[in-house]
Amino acid sequence: MDMDKIWKVKKADQNIIHSLKEELNISPVLARVLANRGLETPRQVEEFLDFNLEDLNDPFALKGMKESVNRIIEAIKGKEKIFVYGDYDVDGISSTSLLINALRELGADIDFYIPNRLKEGYGINKEAIKKINDRGADLIISVDCGISAKKEIDLANSLEIEVIITDHHTPPEDLPKALAIINPHQEGCGYPFKKLAGVGVAFKLVHGIFNTFYGEDTRSRLLKYIGLVALGTIADIVPLLGENRVIVKYGLDRINSNKGYYDFNIGILKDKIGYKDKDISAGQIGYYLTPCINAAGRLGKAELGVELLTTDNLLEAGDLASRLREMNVKRQEITDRILLEAEEYIESDIDLDKEWVLVIILEDGHPGVIGNAASKIQEKYHRPVVLITFAEGGIALGSARSINRFNIYNAFQYCEDCFESFGGHKEAAGCSLQKEDISKLRKKINQYAHKVLTRDDLKARIGVDLLIEAEEASLDLIRELEVLEPFGFANPRPKFMFDGLKIKDFNTFGREGDHLKVKFLKEGGHLEGIAWRRADLASTLVLKDKGINVVANLDINSFGGRDRANLTIKDIQFPSVDPLQPFKDEDIGLRVIDRRNCSNKLDYIKKLLERKEQLLIYTNSSKKSIELTDILQKSISEDKRSIASYNSKVSVEGRKSLREEFIEAKVKVLIVSNIILADSVSLPFNHLILYNLNFNLKEFSQVVKFAKENKSFSLHLIYGKEDVEDNIEVLNNKVPNRDILAKIYIGLKKFSKEDILKLDEALIAGWINSSSNLNLNGETILAGTEILKELNLLTIDKGKDNEKIIRLLPKPSSKLDLKESMRYNVGVEEKEAFERFKKIGLYQKADSLLELIKEID
Repeated sequence: MDMDKIWKVKKADQNIIHSLKEELNISPVLARVLANRGLETPRQVEEFLDFNLEDLNDPFALKGMKESVNRIIEAIKGKEKIFVYGDYDVDGISSTSLLINALRELGADIDFYIPNRLKEGYGINKEAIKKINDRGADLIISVDCGISAKKEIDLANSLEIEVIITDHHTPPEDLPKALAIINPHQEGCGYPFKKLAGVGVAFKLVHGIFNTFYGEDTRSRLLKYIGLVALGTIADIVPLLGENRVIVKYGLDRINSNKGYYDFNIGILKDKIGYKDKDISAGQIGYYLTPCINAAGRLGKAELGVELLTTDNLLEAGDLASRLREMNVKRQEITDRILLEAEEYIESDIDLDKEWVLVIILEDGHPGVIGNAASKIQEKYHRPVVLITFAEGGIALGSARSINRFNIYNAFQYCEDCFESFGGHKEAAGCSLQKEDISKLRKKINQYAHKVLTRDDLKARIGVDLLIEAEEASLDLIRELEVLEPFGFANPRPKFMFDGLKIKDFNTFGREGDHLKVKFLKEGGHLEGIAWRRADLASTLVLKDKGINVVANLDINSFGGRDRANLTIKDIQFPSVDPLQPFKDEDIGLRVIDRRNCSNKLDYIKKLLERKEQLLIYTNSSKKSIELTDILQKSISEDKRSIASYNSKVSVEGRKSLREEFIEAKVKVLIVSNIILADSVSLPFNHLILYNLNFNLKEFSQVVKFAKENKSFSLHLIYGKEDVEDNIEVLNNKVPNRDILAKIYIGLKKFSKEDILKLDEALIAGWINSSSNLNLNGETILAGTEILKELNLLTIDKGKDNEKIIRLLPKPSSKLDLKESMRYNVGVEEKEAFERFKKIGLYQKADSLLELIKEID
């Protein structure tokens, strides 16, 4: 799959740039960035850069504000019961919390209701209205929802509950019959700024109420709540322009300085995510903090977010912040599991060349989390995504995310006969459908995609402000650009292109080696860049003698107490090279093609198959050899017998026959395990592919030595980090730890009769797994019994048909020393050897790895 991004350098009128530079006495770079944002005159620039609370618009310019304020003040004075009805995302949670806090200050009798995302879904529902009525409500104020709830509002009216709707979503033609509606998008509303989040609209309601209560003291009173408003505004990804810019700037100041109770509460959560004693930006709030609050709503516990943002007990706030962080960890685990299942589905069931919309079926999805997972898949593949899971009763639920040039709501309308129901907008949508209609949807939505999209539309686009030299990336420029903050949607952090940067050095870092640090040469020194979660680029950076192009943000790195200009790399473009070109070509005939962490191994192998040359693919187990053979045979239309598995489960004669067929070129692709090394044979081949990461340097050396018996061949390294977890699982199965050994012994004891039993590995494994979170298999049980035997805890004899008869021996009084088991010691050494080799095989620089390969003989 082609994942190249299209870089689009923004174009601005040079006369405007020159005018801004001269009249405002600013750098050409800042002048260009301002012009790229549509700011063409000094006056427009001054309005954009110089703003304060006085720039907040008059709340009574919103249609419905006067009626709403009067009714709420009447309810407060009359001690009527007010309910805030919110949504379960951060915008809705912060809106709910804002009204509770502000109206409590005025003495209101106030409560709230947020629907359970998993059971009730989005928006106002009739059952909720009935529950609120039972709790004695006189007045409901909706926040971030309600604009389409016509029948539900009718029900409230029939129960003599008055409703004020505050919302920012697009109003339908036929509006609910509420007491008042505040929505800047409704017909007849002359409010000058239409891009408020739901919490922004709620904030204007508080603004109007406070104006009436406090008069000239209103703005200082509003300040104590503006951190909450900033939180929801950032989370809802509305444009950080106009009034939103005022809200977020002042809100960030409050959050980072902990100036009041509600800022403390946000600050406590900020501390929990690693920002204690340091400022957090709008981008960091959106990336790290708001997901913790969102997780509560996604998992059906949105009320926890409201409790955190409304409590005046800091100990309680600390406990709630910890719970939200834990829920976000759980949400991340669920998302990771969904993403893994989705990736497997894409690899096995989707033809990316033909299917431009990814319709993915999850057997084990989570309705509250699939939207988040769909967003991540869309970001990775830059294609529209429909992620489908199943609810109770078998109904299929789908969550869709789209790309700029594909209106997913229009696509759903084209496929409306596939759905039970659907809704959404151009970027995101949801649906329900019958299981048998999924294949119909998959076919029809891709028909629509091929009508309205081109292949270029499937490439992500990066907007670039301008091209600058490495020497221009300075602290002075970064500090000058800070006047543009806060950054966010519609006011992004400036992106710069650097052309032909030469690499001085690079390395991967992080706990899993996920990230890449690069030092670029510049006049008089070097410029550092960080590419987060892009360690996969490391192998390609070996082309360091050729200049590379980079798009990056400029940031300040204060590590070690000294400020330095730094690049946060967004994308890299390499010199045009043959994707199978080796990074070295030595006179010994060995060519090494380094594609470690290859994003799609099967596609890579298929490209090699097109060359009609003989391939030897090395896997690190018989099981993987068989599995890969089956996958490749299913993926080709030609003679499937040309692909064969060479593994220890094939007889000696069978392996001999396979070798002969490979030499005669009847078999073109031989997928081997390490039995090929034990057979001590020589085979002709054009390409040797290391599909899996080896377990240790010795095994790696044996494979290379075996390969070198060919005088001329290409060695392809396509293994990656995904192999690490598989290898660790294999090694753990061979050497159970102390806790698992104890469980095995207890299991043997449970199923024995007078301490004697016939070993049934599956029975023991199943019993242990049912009472724990483990996923042991028979291999682990067998390995464990052998270790327990060496520790003199049991004996193993052969019974009929080679059955293993276990006789348990008395447990010693003192704690066992596992090192007394030779099998355990060997296993520990194998684990240590793998940890050492992992650093070499995965993270060694390509040229260093080649030197190692050359030395093996």
